[in-house]
Amino acid sequence: MGRHIQDDEFRELFDSGQPVRISDISRRLGTSRTTVTRLLARHHAYTSVNGGGLHCVLPSMCRFDPDGFCRIGQLLFSRHGNQREAICHYVGASEAGMRTAEVSEFFLGSPN
Repeated sequence: MGRHIQDDEFRELFDSGQPVRISDISRRLGTSRTTVTRLLARHHAYTSVNGGGLHCVLPSMCRFDPDGFCRIGQLLFSRHGNQREAICHYVGASEAGMRTAEVSEFFLGSPN
């Protein structure tokens, strides 16, 4: 049986206020990816909908816009679920529809 991870120990990984790579959580806590997935669910963490879905944040780190998206650096997080669900919500909220380039720019970030 694996070791029990305390909530404070898990939350400390996010003290920098920046998104954390899921693989780093596993490495730093010495746990499996399955255990990390359970911890993320228990803490209602959000996983990036871009950047390969490799990063996560705690809800307290997010300031969602009215459409339910939060951008931290180039990473995008969504209240609407995984990448597919986030894209469906984004496109579905547009009355005029969207071009592929518009969707790509939003999810990949504009090169300002």
